[in-house]
Amino acid sequence: MLPRRFFCILFALVLLSACSTQTLKPTPTTPQQNANWEQHQSTLDGIKQWKISGRFGAQSEEESWNGSINWVQSNDEYQINISGPLSSGSFSLHGDAKLSKLQIEKDKIYEAEDPELLLETYTGLRLPINNLRYWIIGKPSPLDSSSKVTLSSNGLLSQLTQKGWEITFRNYTKVNNISLPNKIFLENHEFDVRLAIKNWQLLG
Repeated sequence: MLPRRFFCILFALVLLSACSTQTLKPTPTTPQQNANWEQHQSTLDGIKQWKISGRFGAQSEEESWNGSINWVQSNDEYQINISGPLSSGSFSLHGDAKLSKLQIEKDKIYEAEDPELLLETYTGLRLPINNLRYWIIGKPSPLDSSSKVTLSSNGLLSQLTQKGWEITFRNYTKVNNISLPNKIFLENHEFDVRLAIKNWQLLG
C-alpha cells in the first residue's frame, strides 16, 4: 500500500489542476473581516438547494478511495453518487433527516437512520455527511456549536475545526455572485478526504 503522505501529495497535484480562484490564507481577525463574515454567512443561510460535481479522494491507514462525486442537496434531502476506481466500487447514498439508503449494486440496498454509520459499515469509508452539507458551502455546521473558525483576509471561511475534523478551504469560486468553496480538505485521526468541485449550481 502506498504511504499516506504519497497519497496526499498525489491528490494535491490533481486539485491544483482544477480551475484557479483566490487562495485563502489565515490572517488575524479584524472588524472588516467580521463584518464580511457576518454578511456572507447571512447569504449562505438562504442557500437550501444546490448541486455539485467534481473529484473525490479519501485515505485511511488501510484503504484509499478515488473517483468522481455528484451531490444534490434539497433542504434535508440529498443524493450523493460516488463513482470511479474505488476499492468498494461505485455507490449512491440518498435520504433525508429520517432515513438513508445506500446502494452499492442493483440488488444491494441497505437502509439506516445514520448515513455516516451506514456508509462506513458497508464501504469502510467515513464521511461526515450530516455536517459536510454545510461545510461544502463554506459554513460551519449548526449541528455543533463548538467550533474553531479561521477567516481569510476578505472574511471567508479559511479553516474550521468541528466534530473532530480539521477542514481547510483552499479556494473559492463565484457562483451567482456568491463565493463558494471549490477545494476542501478534511482530516481527522483516521481519514483524509479531498474534494475538488468543478461545477457548482444553486438550484433555489
